[in-house]
Amino acid sequence: MSDHEQQQSAPRRGKVLEALARAERKAFTRPAPKSANAQVKFLLTRAKEVDQGPG
Repeated sequence: MSDHEQQQSAPRRGKVLEALARAERKAFTRPAPKSANAQVKFLLTRAKEVDQGPG
């Protein structure tokens, strides 16, 4: 990889990381569901995501 290619990929990598951070904040800062059924569904979905782990 040439110096020019490395310099171009660094800003793109930064933009991607910023977009991922924004998406993560949005996912974790959404308001809690109001109804009991929605709360249970939300918590079960989160529990499944944690059990599966990344990837």
